[in-house]
Amino acid sequence: MWKDKKKHFESINRLAVIGVSDWITNEAKRSFLSNANVIARIYNWVDLDVFKLTDESELRNSLRLIDKFVIIGVASEWAESKGLSDFIKLAGLIGTDSNIILVGNINKKIIFPKNIMLIPQTSNSSELARLYSMSDVFVSLSKEESFGKVIAEAIACGTPAIVYNSTACPELVGNGCGYVAMNNTIEEILNGIIQIKKNKKIYYSSNCRNFAAEKFDMHKCIKEYIKVFQ
Repeated sequence: MWKDKKKHFESINRLAVIGVSDWITNEAKRSFLSNANVIARIYNWVDLDVFKLTDESELRNSLRLIDKFVIIGVASEWAESKGLSDFIKLAGLIGTDSNIILVGNINKKIIFPKNIMLIPQTSNSSELARLYSMSDVFVSLSKEESFGKVIAEAIACGTPAIVYNSTACPELVGNGCGYVAMNNTIEEILNGIIQIKKNKKIYYSSNCRNFAAEKFDMHKCIKEYIKVFQ
């Protein structure tokens, strides 16, 4: 398969290779794709008119989280590759004043701690944006992401993020937008949560929004693609 791919890709005249993160683009530069005419990074975009910071105290109230520090994780399908077991470990380390929300399809046979709330996967962007905005921190415990769009969406909603130092994840958390667990330990994730709880979400929100507007704005990213085609 590798030989076939190499032969066919190298036969394309004026090949442009676009990575959705610096990490995956640098991987391409180390492969046979390095001979392409263009190798560039264009981030996957976020619609900033949908994913934005809003007051979701009503949603918090309806979910009985009004006095809780809310940690959110999002995945289409929850599995080990998305850090599910680490979220269960984390649930045993956070205080009684904190709750974890996991959004996405999940194995119903798994028994979860009482401080983990499960919300089914949603394809409604506005509903997802409300959940990000309602939360105090977004946590990604995945170590394999070519981009990690849910991280970018949460940051666009003004919600700081904590991620592992792996693949594309750390480059999506701008300065003042959260924390990167440099050694990929659950203890570092917990320390980041404690720091955000201490500083409060508002300390990070404007940095998050500005970073999202700089890096992930839909209109900017589309213009970059048009330039490549031109």
